[in-house]
Amino acid sequence: MLFTTNLLSLIFLLTTSTLSSPVPDAAAAAEAEAPEKRSVGGVYFCNDINWGAPCYHRTQELAVCKDLSSTYAGKVSSIGPDQGTKCSVYSLAGCIPSYGEPYDGHLEITYPGIADLRTVNFNDKAQSVICYAA
Repeated sequence: MLFTTNLLSLIFLLTTSTLSSPVPDAAAAAEAEAPEKRSVGGVYFCNDINWGAPCYHRTQELAVCKDLSSTYAGKVSSIGPDQGTKCSVYSLAGCIPSYGEPYDGHLEITYPGIADLRTVNFNDKAQSVICYAA
């Protein structure tokens, strides 16, 4: 009988302490779980088709044009933005479109990218890139 009384008292205490705890504000909880706005994106470049070496992964500020280094400029055969990133790749430095070429001298690429740029007539043409959140 004493065991039953103690058990009931324990259950009562646990129930009342749980009910008296503060209930989190739904808006505050949603804000705490919201992902931060990204400021950088990543893109993977390879000089050979089907992700063949040499390759490198570059992260860069979103909405900012970056020229490719001399190791990759005019030599890229595979390009793949990170998931959640889309990139415009240009055949001229400075992300300048070159009209008269296929795709006006630029190519829009999303994840998982293009393993063989020959299939879109953009092999060995990439000179600059600008990326955005997809």
